Amino acid sequence: PGSSFQKIIFIFSSAINFLIRPSMNPFDVIVVGGGPAGSASAIFLALKGYRVALLDRAKFPRDKVCGEFISPGADPILAELGVLDSMESACETRLQGVAVSAYEKEGFCADYPPLSGRSMTSLSLQRTIFDSILWNRAGEVGVERFEGFQVADLVFEDGRVAGVSGWDVSRVAFNMRAQVVIDAGGRNAVSLRRLGLKKSAKTTGRLALAAHWEGVPEHISHCHMHISPPGYTGLAEVAPGKVNIVLVGAASHFLPLPEAAYEEAIKARLPEGIVAVNVQAFRAGRALLQPVDR
Repeated sequence: PGSSFQKIIFIFSSAINFLIRPSMNPFDVIVVGGGPAGSASAIFLALKGYRVALLDRAKFPRDKVCGEFISPGADPILAELGVLDSMESACETRLQGVAVSAYEKEGFCADYPPLSGRSMTSLSLQRTIFDSILWNRAGEVGVERFEGFQVADLVFEDGRVAGVSGWDVSRVAFNMRAQVVIDAGGRNAVSLRRLGLKKSAKTTGRLALAAHWEGVPEHISHCHMHISPPGYTGLAEVAPGKVNIVLVGAASHFLPLPEAAYEEAIKARLPEGIVAVNVQAFRAGRALLQPVDR
């Protein structure tokens, strides 16, 4: 029996060693989340000479619901990161400003104000491209990147955060150490949950839908925002004839606005060529916003 028990313990220990990675070599900084904030942080730190690990649970390129236009004020930051030229090469259109409208009030359209005598425009780029350029740039400057790594918890030592743990792309546990951990995981960041910082939502649940529509006959020079309770619609051209549309509304009930009223309201504010696209997006979104029993 003793010999059998020792064999069982040996087999169990071997399995644990196989399933759990040893503590990975310490880094100066671990950045959790490979989106714009996380990748930018990793790039800046690597350029300063720090050894940086960048983790993301997804594999790139990956898509994300987003308005997909960037304020012109971001251009100097993107240049400092070393990605502005790549993004401008990938960006087929730039936006001149923002147009805002609502059912209840008159809308307005404004160009970006000039800066130092130079007219300002903004990038409008799909997230699959934007995020991938940043992610790849991080690798170019020496950041060690880990795709498909799901961070599940923080590692504490002597009362401070000393690393992260979780599962890699093969579902093997890992433990990674660093002097500093930056959690750029957004609203679902593990640090918010682990440190008790996550606040419960004060509003009813909302649903965001996004889609790319092709074949739009007119150039759309501005980002359009149409706002009315219980949500809003955003529209931005990301390539000639191709627009990104985002619809945000309350998930607890149907949007109460009749389609005819929606179409009538935007006809006076949007170019004729994109009216049909807006109506299609509205109908698709309303079909998905089913009532929720309380």
